[in-house]
Amino acid sequence: MVGILVMLMITVSLVGVFNTGVKAFDTNPQPFGEIPGPAGTYDVYGVAWNDAGSYAMLVGDNYAAGLDWYDYQKISNISGLSANTVLNDVVYDSFSGKFYAVGQDVSGTGVPVAYEWSPGSASMTSLPGTGSSGQFFRVAMGEDGFMAVGAYETSLAMYYNITSATWQSITVGGGYELRAVSYVNGSFFLFESASQGTDVYVITENEAKNGGTASFVESLPDLAGTYDSATNGDDITVVGFNNSGDGFVFTFYAANGSIEFPLMVTTSSNQDGYTLYFKSIAWDLTGSWAVIVGYEDYSGSPVVYKYNDRGMYVARLSSYDGSATDLFGVAVRPPHSPSSATIVGSGTGGVTTLSTTTATQQVTANTIYPHINYIDIYDNSSNSYMNRQMNVDEGAATDEFYYVEVDAYYGDAVSGLSWADIDTVDVYAWYDGGNLGASSVYGAEVAGNENLQFHFQYDNSTGTPAWSIQYPVSGEVQFFPSVCSEQYVNDFERILQFAFAPQQQVHNGSAGQEGANTAPDNRYSATGTWVAESQSTINALNDPYTWDMHVRVVDTTGSAFADAYDEFGIYKFTDLGTWSIPGDLSASAAPSTTGVILQQGSNPTFDLTYRSNCEYQIRVYMDDNLRSGTTTDIIYATALTVFGGNMSKALYFQGIGVTNAIYIVGNVTAVAPESSGTSTTTSQVGAPLQWTVDIPAVDEASYTANAVYEILHP
Repeated sequence: MVGILVMLMITVSLVGVFNTGVKAFDTNPQPFGEIPGPAGTYDVYGVAWNDAGSYAMLVGDNYAAGLDWYDYQKISNISGLSANTVLNDVVYDSFSGKFYAVGQDVSGTGVPVAYEWSPGSASMTSLPGTGSSGQFFRVAMGEDGFMAVGAYETSLAMYYNITSATWQSITVGGGYELRAVSYVNGSFFLFESASQGTDVYVITENEAKNGGTASFVESLPDLAGTYDSATNGDDITVVGFNNSGDGFVFTFYAANGSIEFPLMVTTSSNQDGYTLYFKSIAWDLTGSWAVIVGYEDYSGSPVVYKYNDRGMYVARLSSYDGSATDLFGVAVRPPHSPSSATIVGSGTGGVTTLSTTTATQQVTANTIYPHINYIDIYDNSSNSYMNRQMNVDEGAATDEFYYVEVDAYYGDAVSGLSWADIDTVDVYAWYDGGNLGASSVYGAEVAGNENLQFHFQYDNSTGTPAWSIQYPVSGEVQFFPSVCSEQYVNDFERILQFAFAPQQQVHNGSAGQEGANTAPDNRYSATGTWVAESQSTINALNDPYTWDMHVRVVDTTGSAFADAYDEFGIYKFTDLGTWSIPGDLSASAAPSTTGVILQQGSNPTFDLTYRSNCEYQIRVYMDDNLRSGTTTDIIYATALTVFGGNMSKALYFQGIGVTNAIYIVGNVTAVAPESSGTSTTTSQVGAPLQWTVDIPAVDEASYTANAVYEILHP
């Protein structure tokens, strides 16, 4: 009789990238970056982004600042904040296009305050007084206004109508501090930190506009301290700490104004026994993952966690190297989610990011007859990426294009030639593999080079422009003819834009150096002057391991053409997530049975699917031994074997945790990325994965643990 069921819950950890389907950024094993704030020491408690992802507002202790993302991520103080004012939270209103910050004027007896700020403005404006005492801790935006919650001897909740500029007091029955608030489907959910747990109240926005009483929904007895909540579609996720000192995450369906389908996830504090405080949470726009930040009491250790959409896993990131010791707030930057999370905390006045953008550069150059004034690469915000690194495409939306821009002209009124005589404009780009100048050559357009080069064409030979991608045609680079454009300057000059998106396995490359090119020949401009050409010869291709670009403008009839050259880069990208695995593993056998195959469904083997455009390794480790809720018996991780990828033989785990990880790909040295294809499997680099377990003499029960996969690159 079979008496043992072994289940292996498969989870993944992507070093440097928080999510699946992530937009590219350079996925270093240390993924955190720092944007410094204004001079001074400030505790920053809250952060929010506008919908465009161009401005963020930071608020804190006697502190308010704006982050201008496209002005070199500059953080500047915002004037207008009254002295002795603490701002605890901030929210953005899409309708009015303004930020709203809440807190307390701590002078005297202390009164709750609120301010509004327009992105880019040097100052902010205080909203009308509340007529109350106390402090606002959190704020949530509704359709016509916002709900601010806090405390003053009892619960404090007030609704602000933006149109009428009036406050309404909301009665909450518990009498304790309100520490979190969220808005779903016309209703505000208010979370009150009661004596031994968290009480949940709800009030519709229509009721709140006239004041009123929030209705009690449910008591969550184990949730000792609630600090923040965030919406994810019709779900609300609440974070804080429980009565055991563990950080908690609680998610429930809230569309009907009640707590439905609840799911609790708890993560333990470190072995030193300090309380783990989860202080803030933010979901990305896809709703597939969230970032949770906080700190450990007394130990001075900031923590950053990720939380997946299955509601089954909370994982602490392996490192945090920002300057804050306590982390208080987090926001995910739209619309580029999930590439960038913005984290604020103590003593910085700045932010820690998961992805930062380098400063904008533009290259303007010229070439020979016919004439190419310049070639460049731009994103939707007109940031230049020539001699800089660009992202690969997450493939989620049409706002992820890049544009190769070619400004060229041909002929004049005297010659009788014009742009109508131009037949084709071809754009060639390729990874140079370390070759420079004339040694750097665009390869053959054959199978096997799809992630190493691309070729776009503008065909004007019939008089009706046609846009196409000549290579590759298998999806490694997406090309968008309907988004390409031709700007008429005059009868002789055009500005062409080729719209494209490199997919996630297009080979990474470093950035070239603007201005470092050998001075080439001159050209005679249409204005009658000689102009230096920094892109006119192949000498421009002078940086190794970059992507090289060659643009040729051709008049076939006149046997005339012009060439331009330059370089750009592509960030490293790796992606391994829940989508990578077909499902969990399980096996059934009697006690004292060895070599039992753990199957995925009915399959004894399975493939791990992932994406990488750079050298990489993949490893797997067990987060714990296999345990059951019905017995104290344990199946140790050392009873498990794994084989696959480019492993030479099956290996037993030597213990739990990352220090006992098994490298299934790249055990000896990192593996080169695939030169074709939009994803990779373990079979492609060797073999599919197979797990076995040696079941000892244990009680009959179901034993489970998590296997954690990580993809890394040098």
